[in-house]
Amino acid sequence: MGLTTVCIIGSTGRDGYEADFALAESEIRETGCIPMNPARSAHGDDVRDTAREMVMAADMAYLLDGWDESEDARSMARIAMKLGLDIVGGRYGD
Repeated sequence: MGLTTVCIIGSTGRDGYEADFALAESEIRETGCIPMNPARSAHGDDVRDTAREMVMAADMAYLLDGWDESEDARSMARIAMKLGLDIVGGRYGD
């Protein structure tokens, strides 16, 4: 079995989002997993498509704080849930 891939899901519409994604990427890497960071890989409208592709290829999803404030991030979290991915990080539901 290969290394676990973890897609980072969060809002790219808030100030400082790059730092939030980068910190999560670093923390994921420290666990021995491979982070998938759509904020680093794409910009603008391409982030949504890149994030969708990453979620669909990931083993797990990591929700950043405030993910639920973003329609796109909520959509990616729903995809992760439908795929049966383990979801860690920010709370899901309520």
